[in-house]
Amino acid sequence: MITPSQVADRVIAFLERLNPDFHFLIAYDAADIRAQAAAATARFAAGSSLSVFDGVPYVVKDCLDALPYETSYGTTFMGKLRPATADSPCVAALRGLGGMLLGKAALPETGAMGHSMNPHFGATANPQDPTKMAGGSSAGSAAAVAVGLCPIAIGTDGGGSARIPASFCGVVGMKPTKGRLADDHGLMCTDGGGLARTPASFCGVVGMKPTKGRLEDDHAAHGGYSSTIETCPIAGSVADATLLYAVMANISYPTSSMPDISSNKALPKLAAAAAAEAAKQPPRPLSLPRELLPLQPGSAVTGEYVVEGLTPLKGLRLGVFRPWANDCSPGVADALKHWANDCSAGVADVLKQTLSRLEVLGAAVVDISLPDLDLVQAGHLVTYTSEMAADGMAAGWLKDWSLRSQLNLDTRLFYCSALSFTDDDYTQAQRMRTRALASFQAAFQHCDIIVTPATPTVAPAMPEQANTTGVFDMAYNFSAIRFTQAATFTVYSRLVLCVFDMAYNFSAIRFTQAANFTGLPALVLPGGRLMGMSLPVGVQFIGKPWAESSLLRTAAALEQQMLEDGLPKPLPGLAINPIECPVGVHPKARELTQKLWAARYKK
Repeated sequence: MITPSQVADRVIAFLERLNPDFHFLIAYDAADIRAQAAAATARFAAGSSLSVFDGVPYVVKDCLDALPYETSYGTTFMGKLRPATADSPCVAALRGLGGMLLGKAALPETGAMGHSMNPHFGATANPQDPTKMAGGSSAGSAAAVAVGLCPIAIGTDGGGSARIPASFCGVVGMKPTKGRLADDHGLMCTDGGGLARTPASFCGVVGMKPTKGRLEDDHAAHGGYSSTIETCPIAGSVADATLLYAVMANISYPTSSMPDISSNKALPKLAAAAAAEAAKQPPRPLSLPRELLPLQPGSAVTGEYVVEGLTPLKGLRLGVFRPWANDCSPGVADALKHWANDCSAGVADVLKQTLSRLEVLGAAVVDISLPDLDLVQAGHLVTYTSEMAADGMAAGWLKDWSLRSQLNLDTRLFYCSALSFTDDDYTQAQRMRTRALASFQAAFQHCDIIVTPATPTVAPAMPEQANTTGVFDMAYNFSAIRFTQAATFTVYSRLVLCVFDMAYNFSAIRFTQAANFTGLPALVLPGGRLMGMSLPVGVQFIGKPWAESSLLRTAAALEQQMLEDGLPKPLPGLAINPIECPVGVHPKARELTQKLWAARYKK
């Protein structure tokens, strides 16, 4: 049997060879990896393995604290500005189960963008094709899983930051219900959305905090809050995503660590009401499909799961809003013509194939209406960017020219635009959020899960300037935001005048941002590949509040059906005992990566 120490040696050799060009990790410590592996090897030899995670390699996005590393957030200064003193709760949980932390996964500066470029640490290449982007902002987490470096990874998601790279790289990513995980434990609206509050100093995450008067007179001393960002599991298969989610969601919510929001200047009545509601309601029980976690003798969890019956999804209603689901064709192709050679027709085809497979499994596809998607796009844009800027102002670095000047130009322009939003804009965005929640609640009267593409295109090409200046052309982020309701925000004129390439970011999140804005759970998994390009196409499931179990079970059934239809098998993962698998854990993935790497770099 191959030992964790042998796996560690192979992982380190893999990183030393490929990480300088692929940029999966921002930081790793070979000595620390070997020390963790040696401890796991000793436990295996003594017959005292801690769990199924013992000796299993994983990576953590570099916006979550994981000792002994700094939390750089993809910048040159944040790691020193706020030194990490303890593991983030999800990291502490995995460490306690014997998981082997490989290092800090790459992300764009501050995690604000949906691409995988970082001028300080390099652009993360897509293992499926190194000439393509890995997506973002959890780029390194998804790419590390896709290349077979590790079977599981931890990311975050504020508008699709875990699900977009999962789609581009061909892995599984899930954003839980807002407030589900300890890393965003806070005040949770019972309708599945609303403002979740969590102290960054406790959670070990660089937080965001929206407040009235947020730009100058915010005196919240410790960290910030986010109403859109959650910590997320990323994995090579639905079974492994389920296992990782089970660990992350099974962490208690220490009420003593809840922040004092009595002095919050923004919407004090709402804050007080949310605090009272949180005090009355204990955390929701873990939502987990039991059939994905069968037990073997000795309570070892296997990766062989069976969703029983020929029609295991019988009775499940899948909602499709046709104008939204089909919104990934000519217009997006035109907007993204310099990012992707082919956009969308194949994405729509994969969605149709996915719906057909789900119908074979017994699910019923029903048409639904979501009339307020324009408000979702506008409201999420204002909320997300305002909270990002608010955190920078509260932490002080966004006021300090010596620090903010270290950011790349496109990142500075992002914050310049974000700071142009007013308190009235932010308040109006929360009204939009309330209306959007009502719209989704009405849709869920007619269905159990909403199905969409994960992204409107496959992974776009990596720009030539990716490792030097990053993205300075915002077409892949903003072009796809439909401005038909933009009159509600006169500030859009200011945003559009900032011609940095937000087109990539906000076209990429056209299907994912709704779950962040409403707080609903959502899962992305590979649905197929784009013909002629062999690039993965992701499919997204959006669920009711606290319904992660339904998402995982549906995804498991679909994954199983795709295997029966001859589609590629998910990467082998922790549930099949990865200690017996050579790194980079999946031989075919490793072979493909080395071939592409050699062809591109001629080494």
